[in-house]
Amino acid sequence: DGDGQPDAGSKTTTLALHRFAAIPLNLPPRQLYAVRVDLLERSKEDFFARADLAIAPEDVARDGGALKVTVHNVGNRAAESFQVVALSPDGKKLAAHTLARLDAPLDLVPRRAEVRFTGLPSSALTLVLDAEDLIPEINEDNNSVRVAK
Repeated sequence: DGDGQPDAGSKTTTLALHRFAAIPLNLPPRQLYAVRVDLLERSKEDFFARADLAIAPEDVARDGGALKVTVHNVGNRAAESFQVVALSPDGKKLAAHTLARLDAPLDLVPRRAEVRFTGLPSSALTLVLDAEDLIPEINEDNNSVRVAK
């Protein structure tokens, strides 16, 4: 009706966001929506002083009955105690390896660790770094990779 206020069904959600963070938003088709985003509090944290765990398809190789996985830290802080988790297509945990620490490449020399999974099915699966989201990172979008059969 042009008054600048929602006519029905308004919803307020508060999220802790950071640079590059995805905003979970489900919009049904063929409906008009207005989204308003307000900054409630600016973080005092230096966002770029975080770790950044990373994995890509080329970091995974099948080796006989094993799966060899290379994990990277491309951030600016060490990543302390995190898991590399193998998930089935329906999201069930198949196996996990815990890494105590992965240093940051502050001297521009790559920092990586290798884990080896055995006994996994030869079907498709997903590998996830820090699945419980315990480590604040620069970019969370590089924490998983799908592995084909």
